[in-house]
Amino acid sequence: MTMGLAYRDVLIFWRKNSKKSYIYNAVLFLVLALAVGKFGAATYMFLMAMAQMTTAPVMLKEADINHKGWLFSLSLPCSEREIVRGRFLAAFLIQVPYLLSMPVFSVIHHLAHRSYTPEYYVKLMLTAWICAIIITAINLTVSFAAGMDVVAVLYMVLICLLVVGYLIVTLADIDLSFLLFINEWLLIAAGFAFALLVTGICYLLAVRIYRKQKK
Repeated sequence: MTMGLAYRDVLIFWRKNSKKSYIYNAVLFLVLALAVGKFGAATYMFLMAMAQMTTAPVMLKEADINHKGWLFSLSLPCSEREIVRGRFLAAFLIQVPYLLSMPVFSVIHHLAHRSYTPEYYVKLMLTAWICAIIITAINLTVSFAAGMDVVAVLYMVLICLLVVGYLIVTLADIDLSFLLFINEWLLIAAGFAFALLVTGICYLLAVRIYRKQKK
């Protein structure tokens, strides 16, 4: 049942995206890869791909409200855990195409500019994915507790905070050399562990919230 619920949500998400959005994303992909220079890599990973990877909670919440998705879920012979698990699984499955686009972008960007080593691109991809996991998990939990407006505002706040942080580090040329004394792969591993912890906590909170709403 969990897979069926996740499959339904994935289909809803992709069908809600218009053909114009796919064309826009393709054009922006090429511009950042070929025309922006070395800053195009981090811009794509953290601002474009990551932002798209975290839109699922907002779009699925909108579908629940406008198309009575929750009423349909309530009519199914499944537990609260299965419903919440299906939504979480769908949100992370939706991230897969955007995640796969990152290596493609990295190859094109590297061939065009030769700005970074392959290892650096991998670190950018993994760091962006960690951020996407955390933002998605938090927003999914809020989507079970609040309305569409709150979910959308929270999404925008989280993305804006990330954008501001990125711009401050990039434009102000902040010295992050202290990070060189820390093993970067160890930091990434710790980041994934933290992201999994946040996701687990958010999942349990979402189940508890959903159960209270059904009573």
